[in-house]
Amino acid sequence: MSWAIALAVGLTGTLGGCEAPQIDAPLSFRPQPGALISVFPKENDFPGRSAVVTYYTTDVLVPTHMLTVTAMVFTPAGPPPVGGWPVMAWGDGMPGLADDCAPTATDVSRGPYGPYLLSWLKRGFAVIMTDQPRRGRPFYLNAREEGMSMLDAVRAVTTNDGRFSRRTVLAGHGPGAHAALSAAGMVAEYAPELRIGAVVVSGAPYWDSRSAATLAGQVRGESGHQRDPELRELMLMGASLAAAMPTGDAARAFSPQAQPVYQQAGTLCPVPFMALLATSGLTPATALTASAFEDLKPAFDWAAYPTLRIQTPVFFAIGEKDVQVPGAAQDRLAADLCRAGTRMRVRHYPDQNHMSALFVSSDEGMTFAQNALRGVVPGSDCAALR
Repeated sequence: MSWAIALAVGLTGTLGGCEAPQIDAPLSFRPQPGALISVFPKENDFPGRSAVVTYYTTDVLVPTHMLTVTAMVFTPAGPPPVGGWPVMAWGDGMPGLADDCAPTATDVSRGPYGPYLLSWLKRGFAVIMTDQPRRGRPFYLNAREEGMSMLDAVRAVTTNDGRFSRRTVLAGHGPGAHAALSAAGMVAEYAPELRIGAVVVSGAPYWDSRSAATLAGQVRGESGHQRDPELRELMLMGASLAAAMPTGDAARAFSPQAQPVYQQAGTLCPVPFMALLATSGLTPATALTASAFEDLKPAFDWAAYPTLRIQTPVFFAIGEKDVQVPGAAQDRLAADLCRAGTRMRVRHYPDQNHMSALFVSSDEGMTFAQNALRGVVPGSDCAALR
């Protein structure tokens, strides 16, 4: 199906808040991952054109099932260059669990990432911004599911319209950086036909053994008496785990005092939920129970990156005043990526926080990506990090 033709005829699909259907059929009839289902236009303030696409991706729980996922696609103003627009697949940095938090349900151009995405469009990139699979009940930070979904969004767009180049950059911020790195690590096994040329991330989370030790210490009260933005991540992971495993004990990870806030994790979008958490006065010591690590362990397990050996060069921006994703965890991730053999450019921004580091690093990150797509091999900072 041609994306251009679909736009011209106004093809529509079912994109409401209902649960995405699963397909379990004989192989000869089963839709393939990345197959395009539908496209219809959606207005916003970006130049160029934009549309909502619906496509299939693999269900991480049952690989013989397909899930339907929706994504926004934005194109630069004017005609495409010879060979098509290069593509930047973007991982949303402020995903919520509720259905109305999804990029396709909001005006991305007026959101916090609007100026950043506009910069990519002005550099001639088409932008794909996918919703999380299982809209309304996503598996938050599930590395394999978000990675497959991002790659299948690229498949759906670049294999169905010649105006899009196969040359692709994976990028993201915060949880979206987690998705981009996860997708990059899965290309060889899951979508080897894609031409991923670079990865550009900022504020990438890392739930490793040190994170678990920190969590355990906070539960014991060693360092948990101050407000901690990571509580939001833990509550979102808990709410996702409860949806994935209704008979599990995710809610047990949170104290009676924290339950009223935790119960809102699956219904509020990021900004109001963060405001609720901030005004609650909760700290790790008061919000988490002694069994929190064990109760949330399945979510920590699914958040593990598929691999830390990424075949494409990575640009990693770290704001040293980031309190959303601790700089120490980001430094450990960068060092572990290097030790695994990933070619890395790592930039520290001493005076920047979680959001500002993304914008301050944007020019260098985009130039890094453009050079990589041209075949310029970037330098590596790994010698200083190992």
